[in-house]
Amino acid sequence: MKHSILIVDDNPETRSLLRLMLRPITGQVWEADNGSEALNQARQHCPDLIILDFMMPDMSGVEVCAQLRQESSTATIPTILLTARQDQRVIEAGRISGITRFLFKPTSRQELLETTQEVLAVASAKAPYFVPEAVHASSSA
Repeated sequence: MKHSILIVDDNPETRSLLRLMLRPITGQVWEADNGSEALNQARQHCPDLIILDFMMPDMSGVEVCAQLRQESSTATIPTILLTARQDQRVIEAGRISGITRFLFKPTSRQELLETTQEVLAVASAKAPYFVPEAVHASSSA
């Protein structure tokens, strides 16, 4: 099954590499180079998955995810935070914002594909009521 994916990273080479690595499982792929554009693309296309870079010029991937979770049209889109920062504060902020899974740069093609397919499978199995665990846990606390 082919999936639609939004790739968000301020580095064009990283976006191209991710697009290439994900080619076996993607149908439609959109790209954004900043958080504001990512929010617009997500609202317009409602992709099956969003891969977010952590550090971007206008807002972080965590901030993008938090905004996505506040809007009914984008609240359930699974997100993977792709970051070079393996800092516990980043991970905790990601969990609070509703990041579905984390991948750390550099990642292998195999790890990217496996993680992406796993997240998509879980989201499909829970659809249409998929809510990332972090959001679910924080709302019930």
